[in-house]
Amino acid sequence: MFVPKSRTFATVCGPFLLVSLALCSSCSRDCPELVQAPVIEEVLPRPQRLTSRWSYVPDDGFVPDKETAVRIAEAVLLPVYGSRQLESEKPWRASLEDDVWTVTGTLPPEVEGGTVVVELSKRDGRIIYLVHEQ
Repeated sequence: MFVPKSRTFATVCGPFLLVSLALCSSCSRDCPELVQAPVIEEVLPRPQRLTSRWSYVPDDGFVPDKETAVRIAEAVLLPVYGSRQLESEKPWRASLEDDVWTVTGTLPPEVEGGTVVVELSKRDGRIIYLVHEQ
């Protein structure tokens, strides 16, 4: 006689499930702390606070030059826009103002449209802004 797998599963596992539920419900009356997790009210410090206190930061920051800024921008942009789009916007331009690197793509003169713009922190490499202009 053929018995469907789902019926076999219910026949074999059903009794175990019922026993587990019965044990769990009796336990919840005796030890409510196991059923309801405590609420954590402590606010953890933000990662940059920990970094500024405990981590080494080079004098020139983690993004000291335009080559590093471009490499970081490419690494961030690749999963967002894909390699084909990134190749079409090369060469990259990078400029530094107030410890913020701005990396932009370029387009051939005959092409209309916008390019990607990424702003990142010279000090810690954090992405501040990312957009593809129209």
